[in-house]
Amino acid sequence: MRELSESSIITYDPEAPRRALTELAGFEDSATTALRLIETFDSLPWQYSFTAQLAGDVFPDEMFVDGSLAVGTASNLAKPDLLFSEQFPLTHDNPNVKNRGMGGLLGLLIGAAEWKPESVCYQQERSGFVGIYGRGSLIDSVERRLESFLGLGLATRLLSYEYRYQNQKNTNRWIIHIRRDQNWELYTRLDMDEDISDVLRHIKSFTFANEYPENRRIPWLRGAVERCNQIFDSDKSSTLLLSTKWFFDSFKGKDETLRYIRLMTTLEILLGEHADTSKASLGEILGNRLAYLIGKNHQDRSDILAEFKKIYGVRSGILHHGKHRLRGDERGYISKLRKFCERAIEEEARLLLA
Repeated sequence: MRELSESSIITYDPEAPRRALTELAGFEDSATTALRLIETFDSLPWQYSFTAQLAGDVFPDEMFVDGSLAVGTASNLAKPDLLFSEQFPLTHDNPNVKNRGMGGLLGLLIGAAEWKPESVCYQQERSGFVGIYGRGSLIDSVERRLESFLGLGLATRLLSYEYRYQNQKNTNRWIIHIRRDQNWELYTRLDMDEDISDVLRHIKSFTFANEYPENRRIPWLRGAVERCNQIFDSDKSSTLLLSTKWFFDSFKGKDETLRYIRLMTTLEILLGEHADTSKASLGEILGNRLAYLIGKNHQDRSDILAEFKKIYGVRSGILHHGKHRLRGDERGYISKLRKFCERAIEEEARLLLA
């Protein structure tokens, strides 16, 4: 498919009659074509770099004065400077590849494409196979890792979520490069999952209080990214990162009950492991574990238990009785539940790093 799409021997024509592959120049010998196809399969997995351009206000430029910031193995945040642009070109000698990589006719019309200098790029390097036009397990895995990072950032105050009305909604995209002879070559472009893209429109760097010293803000943000890097590199972080993915999911969409369940699932992932419900209910186990994880003293733990009991009761109403709408007082539980999730993720992250 890729060989045909990058070839100049055919052009797409929806009205053209069907033709056998062996009727095309270069494919006449079916045995040679089959051997070439097998050799292509044998060369898998291929190495890719997935790059998403985030809005300029997600991370301040001052964070990158010393270069890119690692976010776990083979992932990083970077400013698209001259060196970056040379390493990850947005053009290609083959016009069909350029067209595909820059999105339809745009790739042929704009000439030399450039990275947006005001943006921040999130990158992952992965091995496997990516189709030139479709999605698959590898791109799904890349997006789950992005969601885990963003969820971790939102919970630990590296990032903040502020809803901003936008008349025109731009879709974030993955620009994908493939490694050829130790160099990165433009491969294709795929739209990011729309739910992820929608949340990204409202994410920005954490907003500090006015009294927080200006000269300590960038070091704090860089330190927060480094803590994320250490968590992603840890071989004990899978449960925490799964919970932060669900925490990120809680910002998707407008359905309040779905948000509620996603937040509760975040806590169940963190606190529900090896829960023995023969002696106590799941709600009691989760409440006690949460209280002792984040509570500062006896009174604080008692207050957490009382609040969590009411919050968990709404969760049971949604899952077991089909409750599809929250009352006014129950909507207030969403912010309390989100705060519980943030505190639990922060504490689990602290214990993991310790």
